[in-house]
Amino acid sequence: MGDYLKEKMVELSKKHPIMGDIRGRGLMVGIEIVKDRKTKEPFEAKLKFAHKIQDVCLDENMIIEASSGCNRGQSGDALVISPAFVITKEEVDKIADRLDKAISKVEKELNI
Repeated sequence: MGDYLKEKMVELSKKHPIMGDIRGRGLMVGIEIVKDRKTKEPFEAKLKFAHKIQDVCLDENMIIEASSGCNRGQSGDALVISPAFVITKEEVDKIADRLDKAISKVEKELNI
């Protein structure tokens, strides 16, 4: 299921260029949030981009971990998704759908 989760995140990144590097092992998948995927330029820390996504995910009844200051404490955002080991494909699809909605909402809110 970890491979399937990672595949879904890579698929989702095609729609959302703010999704930079996607990495992880098993069911722990990290997503770097970037202003520019090619240069890996981060968003300004004051935007708290990852935390905004986390808040919208909570509204969608999904808990993800957000972190800011990943770049020497100055900038950088990341998300971590780590569902239960007993997750099904349908539930992974729900994660992808809810994350898609959350990212879309924050992108719209910040005019990205």
